[in-house]
Order: sequence, then structure tokens, then C-alpha cells
Amino acid sequence: MNNSRLFHRNLRSNNRHACSHRVSGTSLFFVAVLALLSGCSDTPAPATPAPATPANNGHDIAARVGDRLITLTEVDAAIQFQLYDLRESIYQLRRASLQKLLEETAGTRGSRIAPTLHLTPPERPRITLDGKTRSLRGSAAAAVTLSVFCSYQSAHCVRLQPTLLTLLQEYEDLVNIAYYDFPQHFHKQGPLLAEAVRCAGEQQAMWQYQDHLLARVAHIDRAKVLDIAGQLQMDHAALDNCLTAGRHRGSIEADRSLARRLGVKGVPTSFVNGIYLRGPQPVEMFRDIIDRELISLGLTPNKTLHQALGLSELPIKMIASSVNNDPAASRALLEIGENSADFFGIGDTLMQQVTLYMIDHGAIVIDNRGKLEMIKLWVTDTGDSPSRSGNTSLYATDRSTAAPAGSDAENPPEETADDAPVLPAPTAILPLARRWVDDKLMEQLQLEQQIETGEHVVEGHNLMKLSQQDLDEFYQLLGMEPGDVLMMVNEQWVHSGHNPLWEALRTQDSVTAVVMRRGLPVVYQYDIQADDE
Repeated sequence: MNNSRLFHRNLRSNNRHACSHRVSGTSLFFVAVLALLSGCSDTPAPATPAPATPANNGHDIAARVGDRLITLTEVDAAIQFQLYDLRESIYQLRRASLQKLLEETAGTRGSRIAPTLHLTPPERPRITLDGKTRSLRGSAAAAVTLSVFCSYQSAHCVRLQPTLLTLLQEYEDLVNIAYYDFPQHFHKQGPLLAEAVRCAGEQQAMWQYQDHLLARVAHIDRAKVLDIAGQLQMDHAALDNCLTAGRHRGSIEADRSLARRLGVKGVPTSFVNGIYLRGPQPVEMFRDIIDRELISLGLTPNKTLHQALGLSELPIKMIASSVNNDPAASRALLEIGENSADFFGIGDTLMQQVTLYMIDHGAIVIDNRGKLEMIKLWVTDTGDSPSRSGNTSLYATDRSTAAPAGSDAENPPEETADDAPVLPAPTAILPLARRWVDDKLMEQLQLEQQIETGEHVVEGHNLMKLSQQDLDEFYQLLGMEPGDVLMMVNEQWVHSGHNPLWEALRTQDSVTAVVMRRGLPVVYQYDIQADDE
């Protein structure tokens, strides 16, 4: 019996017991919901299922209206994503409870025997979306398409955008993005912003415009929508005419209708080759699903993704590897527990519910009960104790992550002068026209009047922050907001004794700026392009 059927059977069994107790008030509502989801009934289920009739094809009947039978399959089709979210919540609750019981059992018995786990996560829904006629960001020939239902006025969609850009950069030609417009009813400017992006596409500037828009979505209006067009050297009047004519309103409404038919409720909602993901999920969640899709298609995921995986704590040592251009021919020499070392290929079972997922020169990736984990090459130091190591250029550890088990978290190694700061992924990558930048820098003295001295001190000087008053168009088109604290420009501190912003914009073609906004860092990358680019 597959895991999904086992899950449904157990859930129905548990809920039949719940139905036998008296409930009242709010509790009655939740029992009624569970009854709808699991077929809960006040009468015991028959020992043998009733014979299927041609009318319902063996499915449980939810309702009958005259000769019309409404089945649970029909009911569930409209709420499949909400049902999955419910099952996922139940799974997470059970998983946390199981973890406590396992810890108590291990403490009581003093056993070091690895438990056999039968609790598995629910399978994500998968749908079919035909995005062939849409504008795709990335290679049209990509094997994996991220279909994203979003609203340009949604703060959650703004949070998701850096993750999507990171995936495009990491997977290169393997992944593309299809955007679907789904402005919510409370996003008053949402339809206007969706139209503006599509109108920018008429001038081959859709993605540049989208990046600028998401960088300054707060307090946006039609005037600012047109300002962005001017900064990007677009035909300002043509964009205005496109918005007035409403040429893309029908397409936006078609996207909204599609979202409602599919049962999409909120934004962002993403589908990885049709596999459902709700909300602004972290990049690791997308990577896991994308990697599995690529493997199922016979493709090898980008190897640099290993650095984002957590280290496995299973008793598996990687002694050596032989990597072939054909992944199926690659082999890893592994020592598992107390067993002698042996060679394994991709897909081989290493332990119960643990398979070999990927082989590289300096590491392997395993599938540990549905979670991808990394095991680095096992080497011996000059002493007798072995240690795990790897190619530091490929497997460098991000210092922003938690310290691994066994490390001295309270006394981290000293940071050397060669260590570069670890910055978050850019919130937005904004193209800027060189002519526009140079023209605005002619007004540097006036622009500096909107920069104030902040309270915090670095390198003996006060940090600088933007005025709380209305900012000049220059700062707005850089994505900055009133009150932003200017932190760094191209890895140099910005303070009262040194402001590298002006010189960097004047002389560099790529500038990275970090600001602190409401206690969180925001990173912008500016790509300054000559007029003929």
C-alpha cells in the first residue's frame, strides 16, 4: 500500500473515533471539517466496501441531488491545495511529537540503535500548466519551469523575487520562470502594476522593468510607474498610451480566472513543473524539488548547489569517488557503519530509506528519507583523528549558518583579512543607464542634503541614513526609502568619514549597496549600462 493511501486510511480511522465523542461550539465546526475531508460518519464502516455503481465509479458519494451524484473526488478537486496544506500541518505536528517520543525512548533505554521510521510526508499535488505562449524569464528550452502566481503589490512576492533570481543564476539554462498575474482584491494598484510590466514587454524591457518595480513597490502610483520607464530610457509616452488603452487587461483577468479555477487562494503560489509550493519558500525548498525533477529527467543538477546542503550525521564515510560524464557510470567508495568499504552508484540503497542521490569529486549527496544531505570526502589529518574536508572553493561554508555539531560555537575561528563579507542575495538587480547616472551625479551637492548622520558608529564614525522627507527621484529609482540606513557600497562602509557611493556610481559598471531597513538588510545590485547596450 502506498504512503498516500496509508495516510488516508489512518486519518479516517482516527477521525471515526473523534466523531464518537460529544462536541459543541467551535469544536463541532472542526469535527465537521474533518468529517468532510476524511469521510467521517456516525455509523461504522462496513466490513466490506459496497459494490461500485457506474454512476460514482466506486468513489465515496458526498451528496445526491436528484439523479446527480456529487463525489468526494469532485469536492476535493477544488480544494486540493488546501487539503495538502492541512495534511502537511498534521505531518509536521506528528513529526514533532514523534521526535520527542524517540528522544524519551533513547534516554530511557540508553539505546543507540537507529529507529525505523514509517512516518512520511504527504505527496505534493501536481498540476499541468501550459505556459508555452507566455513570456518566459530564462531559456525557453529549460527542463524545469517555475510557474509563479504573484501580485506586484504583495510584500511576500517581493520577498520571493531574490530567491527566483538566485535559482535562475544557479541553474542557468535548466530553469525558467513563467509569471502569472494574480493581484488580490485588496491590492488596489496591483492590476495597474501588472499592466505596466506587460506594456514594458512591448519595448523589450519587461524583466528590467519588473526588477525596478519590485524594488520600489511601496507607495507606488501611476506617476512613479511612468518615472521608471523614463529611467530605463523607454518610450515614456508609449507606456502611458499602452496603460490608457488597457491592451493587457484581458490577459491579466485571464490569469486571475485561471488561478481561481485551479484553487489558488493567495500569493505567492508557485509550481515547479506543476508541483505545488505555497508562499515565499526558502531557496533550499525550491532546490530540493528542482533537483528531483532534473534527476527524474536524466539531468544532473548544478554541482555548486552542494554548498547549500546540510551535512549528514549518518555513519557514512566517503573514501573516494570516480566521476563520469555519464552520471549512471559514476561510483563512490563508501564505508557504512561497521561494514567494509564498497562501491555504490546513484540510486543505490545505502541504509533503510537512504539512497545515493549524487556523486562529485569532493562530496556525495544522499536522500535521507526525503531530505537531501551532503557527505564530504573523508580525509585524515596529520594526527590520528579523521576529519571531513572538501574543495574549499566549491564547498565553502556560509558563516551565516548555524555552527555544525561538534564545533565551538562560542569561540569561532578568527576572521582574517582575506575573509570577504557574506551578504544576502540581492533584493533586486537594477539596470541603470550611464547617461542618467552621470546626469544625476551632477546634482551631488543637492543629493547629499538628503543624507543625515545616524546614531550607530562604525570605524569611529557615525553611519549615515536617508532623510524621512520625500526623497529625490535619484534615491527612489535606486530602490531606497526614507529612513534607510546606508551600510555598505561595494563592501566598503558608508559613514560620516567616508561615503563611497558617489565614486562607485561614477567609475564602476556594477555597484552593490546594502541598506538597513526596519532592522533588516536589503541588498541592491546596480548594473550601469552604456547607452548603446
